[in-house]
Amino acid sequence: MPLFDDESNKRIRYHMKMRGHPNYISNEMSRFTPEQISYHWETFLNPQCK
Repeated sequence: MPLFDDESNKRIRYHMKMRGHPNYISNEMSRFTPEQISYHWETFLNPQCK
């Protein structure tokens, strides 16, 4: 099972749009560190980095 599933990706996209900072998201999604969220966002999810 991957670390980030489809539901996690949806939540990260939503929270990055609304709050824009991995620290806030990791408070909502405590199984991920801010560093994990930031890396996953910049590497896989951010539409501006593709």
